[in-house]
Amino acid sequence: MPGEWLCKNSYRQTPDPSRPPSQRQARGAMFAIYPAICNSLPGCTVKNASMRYTTQNSFNSKLDNKICYMGESTMKRLLAAILTVAFSLTFSACGNGAVASQAEYNKLLLENERLRERLEELEGPSSDPMSNSEDIWEVLFYVDDFKQPTTNAYVSGFFSGTFSNSATTNSDLRTRILVDSTDVTIMLYEYSRSMVKNSSSRNLEFYDITMRTGDDNRTSITGYIPTEGDRIFIVDANREDVINALSGDGDVDFYIVNTDRATTKYLFTAATANFADAVQSLS
Repeated sequence: MPGEWLCKNSYRQTPDPSRPPSQRQARGAMFAIYPAICNSLPGCTVKNASMRYTTQNSFNSKLDNKICYMGESTMKRLLAAILTVAFSLTFSACGNGAVASQAEYNKLLLENERLRERLEELEGPSSDPMSNSEDIWEVLFYVDDFKQPTTNAYVSGFFSGTFSNSATTNSDLRTRILVDSTDVTIMLYEYSRSMVKNSSSRNLEFYDITMRTGDDNRTSITGYIPTEGDRIFIVDANREDVINALSGDGDVDFYIVNTDRATTKYLFTAATANFADAVQSLS
C-alpha cells in the first residue's frame, strides 16, 4: 500500500511519547503525501527543504519536507488529488490502519474543505478559458462611478498561452480579449497573475502582432499600450481584421512581440466559438 511506504520511508521523526502511534502516523502521512502526489504530476517539480520543530516534551524532530512549485493547471490536478487523500486520512492512519483522534479528524476535515474551496476558485469561468463551452465569449456592460451597469456593452473572452523573455521560457500566460463599439484590446497576465503594463508616463509601448487563422492565413497588425496603461490597443487600421478573424470558423492564433524588446514574446490561441453572435449584439 503506497500509504504504508510513505509512513515507513518518507517520514523520519524522533518518537514522541506524548502522541499515540495513530496520531504520529497520520501526521507523518500528511507531510509525506503532499510531495509524493506532487512528484507524480507532470509539470510539478520539487525542492528539498528542512523544517525543525520541537514537541511539548522537548523531543527535537526533523523531517525532510518538500515544497512544490507548479503552474496553475498542475495545481488544479494536485489539489484534486490531495482532496481525495486528505479525506481518506480522516478515517485511517497509514501503516496499521488505526483511527486518528477526533482532533486530527476535525483538523483534516477543515483542511479538506479549504482545499475544496481553492479548487472551486481555480475551476471558475476565468480559470478554464480554453474549455469547449459554447459561451466562451460574454457580453458584459461597463459600470459608472457608482459601480452600476451602463448601456455600453463589450465582448470579453479569456484564453491561455505561454510567454518568454530574457528570464523565462514558455511560462504560463493568461489573456483577455475585449471588443466594444470602438476598440479591440488585449490584456496579458504573465504567470497567469502579473498584468503587463506600460510604466512610462511619456512613451507608448508598441507591439508587433501576427494573427493566424485556421487556413494558415497570417496577418501582421500593430498594437500599443498607452502611457501608464494596462492593455494592448489594436490600431484602428487593424481593428476589423481582428473582428473578422474571430467571427470566422476555427481558432485564431496570436503571436505578440514587444517592439523594443524582441526577446519578450507572447503566444496564445483564441477560440472563435460564439464570438460572431456576441459581437453582433453590440450593434
